Amino acid sequence: MSHYQEALRKRAGGATQPQVKEPLKKEKAEAQGVADENLKTRAVQKVLKELNFDDDVIAMWRVICNTRADGRHDWYYFTPEGKKLKSLQRVKCHAKAEKEDEEVKAAAEVVAAAKGEGKDKGKEESATGKRKKSEDDPVPTLDQWSFVSVVPQSPFADPSNYILKLQGIVTNHPHIEDGNLMTTSPVRYIKGCEGDCSAWTMNDTKYVLLTPHETYVQRMEEEGNKIYYPEGKDLHSCKIESIWR
Repeated sequence: MSHYQEALRKRAGGATQPQVKEPLKKEKAEAQGVADENLKTRAVQKVLKELNFDDDVIAMWRVICNTRADGRHDWYYFTPEGKKLKSLQRVKCHAKAEKEDEEVKAAAEVVAAAKGEGKDKGKEESATGKRKKSEDDPVPTLDQWSFVSVVPQSPFADPSNYILKLQGIVTNHPHIEDGNLMTTSPVRYIKGCEGDCSAWTMNDTKYVLLTPHETYVQRMEEEGNKIYYPEGKDLHSCKIESIWR
């Protein structure tokens, strides 16, 4: 209060008005940031649901906020594979393109199956040495397997938001030659014990797990972590620090 204002107060015989503290800007900004994140997350979920994506896939998308020095926010959207998109419109375009790719592949499979029905199966096998996959085909197996963790390549990514994949020597895969080292798509579930263990990926492909890699087993044992789950384990929704416990 200036000397002039103090003099006016004394002359009027009044009292100074109590000063009311404004709400802290930081707290307001944090609260607004949480609200905005929830709003944008729901917007992404709405777009993906309209395109008929599975709930498991939708849950793997992430909305990340980068706060600038001036307090403004930049929002980024990360796909399950870690690709960064800078707007909701790009999310919609990316998701729509993925769905269209799936529809094209499905249509191609239907056409190929229809063409194959009119041919003699024995002649087709002798000419090409191949046959169509059926329910009786063996399930792909992974030997010398281990889990590898992948995190989206972004400075704004949640450090616990790891995506787990399996790596190992494959056999009986419809598109990969026996004996090759392969890495699967993200794994959503594992169940079984030594000698009888299977895992399922996000695209519902089943793999029979044979002998785990020696180095992987040693590391798991040293850290006191589990290797097998007789009762089953949901992997894709776990935080990285609780996956193996």
